[in-house]
Amino acid sequence: MKTSLKKQTTAIEGASPARTLSTDRAFVVHFHLPDVENQPPCAGRIEHVPTGRTRHFESWPELIEFVAQIIGPAPETHSSRKE
Repeated sequence: MKTSLKKQTTAIEGASPARTLSTDRAFVVHFHLPDVENQPPCAGRIEHVPTGRTRHFESWPELIEFVAQIIGPAPETHSSRKE
């Protein structure tokens, strides 16, 4: 039996139909259990799926920094509404 694997993309909810999620920008994030009850997780390990690059992080800024190094900084959004 021959199985065909296709590159999968998923449409972003609420986005235009042409916009999809790229597997080139896929990450796996594993959060460590917090030391204190009711404390949100902010430490763990992140892996960029296509390259296998990993980093342990101990804060949200460290997590964001790693993602930014891989995919670049987030584009600035302009919320200049004319009323």
